[in-house]
Amino acid sequence: MILDQYKINGISDELKGYSPTDAAKFKDPNHYPDFQRELMDFQSLVTDCVARNKNKSFLRLSDGDYHFLKRNPAGSACPGKRALSIPYSQVDTDVYLESLDRNDFFGLPVFDSFTKEGFSKDFPQFTKNFTLEFLYGLLSSKWFFNQPNFKVGLIGGENKIKVIQELAKRKEYRDYLGIDKFYDYISVPEKFACDDLNALDIHVESRLKKSTANIFLFGVGHVKLYLSSRFKDFREAVYLDVGTGIDALAGIQEYERPYFSNWQNFRLKNVDYSRIDMMQSSLNGKEIWLD
Repeated sequence: MILDQYKINGISDELKGYSPTDAAKFKDPNHYPDFQRELMDFQSLVTDCVARNKNKSFLRLSDGDYHFLKRNPAGSACPGKRALSIPYSQVDTDVYLESLDRNDFFGLPVFDSFTKEGFSKDFPQFTKNFTLEFLYGLLSSKWFFNQPNFKVGLIGGENKIKVIQELAKRKEYRDYLGIDKFYDYISVPEKFACDDLNALDIHVESRLKKSTANIFLFGVGHVKLYLSSRFKDFREAVYLDVGTGIDALAGIQEYERPYFSNWQNFRLKNVDYSRIDMMQSSLNGKEIWLD
């Protein structure tokens, strides 16, 4: 387990998703002594942006994003697997870099040395403004849903968004999150969203212009590198990249993900989960199944 110093609103972690070297950092009080102070500063920043109706985007940068920008066919950045169906020879990554540069705040991990060092070396313009792990812990602790002035909307893969919409009709699920409702649901293709950015722009713009939320939590894969700053062009709001947090809301969270070892997955008995991009999620008996 991690030191109290690294807990987020009481949420701990079993460190199953980290290498032994990175996991040891969670037990070292000197690795990140300002963790709690910066967490409070981050919460205040997000709250202030929403209260002042600012048009801001907060973007996480992960190892998969690094591989995508470097055109390395590895993991989720491998063509044909998730983000792309076309080879990198047909992808203009400069378009992504230009759009990426228009984001307001960047989150890099402080416990994952590969990602932090890779971006520092090859993309130093995207320096850390906040700690990536904050977004995981604040969603897992349901902090976003307990702020009185937050009208939360969601942006995610189409099948996951459909499942969340259905789950949100169930009182047990809403009570667990502490919400009455989500204000908007906006979907993007679950796979190969990077293939046609023009079509994606048209689709997302049409949905956002009709939306009513003042803060959006999104998890859209590597297409976020292009799309996250475009959100602000379509509608003024606060946009936070919670990544795998959308999987948690859809009831398919991997418990090995940082700060999600105690998350409760809710699933629906009448849903065919084989149609959903499950990432590495699998059943482990902890799920609550709803009619």
